Amino acid sequence: MRKIPLQTGVKRLLIIAVLLIFPGKFYSQDDAEYDVEEELTSEIEICDDIISFSEQYLGTPYRRGATGPNRFDCSGFTVFVFKNFGFTLSRSCINQVNEGTLVAQNDLKKGDLIFFKGRSLKSKHVGHVGIVISNEGNDEITFIHASCRKGVTIDKLDSKYYKTRYITGLRVLSEDENG
Repeated sequence: MRKIPLQTGVKRLLIIAVLLIFPGKFYSQDDAEYDVEEELTSEIEICDDIISFSEQYLGTPYRRGATGPNRFDCSGFTVFVFKNFGFTLSRSCINQVNEGTLVAQNDLKKGDLIFFKGRSLKSKHVGHVGIVISNEGNDEITFIHASCRKGVTIDKLDSKYYKTRYITGLRVLSEDENG
């Protein structure tokens, strides 16, 4: 049997006693259900808003080092989009890959960041980033990003170019905010 330190045991007993004496003061089932429902709705909306906002910039030209709104590079685009919703990301995709929770490809959701090698297939380093728009399963992941050739555009992970360069996904938004 595991021994609980005396201080921890006393704290637990005090908490239990307070909850037994004042059961309705700290938690109400009706309030909890309402808050969760309301919060879930607003968190799904923020993710949808991020995608809608990013899509307004489709066709915006690419320029290395640009952070928008008239020109973007890939990480400048993600910084710009997330900044408009109160999220701070590093300026470089090499640093952005360390600023959230790593997510397996099959678990990517709308609003997650998706990272790729740059132009060289031999590279082991992140060289490109985009924002997941949808994941229909079976590698049918769609993302928006600032492409060198097309500017801000939408592509699919299952294209030969991106499939061979995929490195990882990252969740910057909380689990609930991704819907």
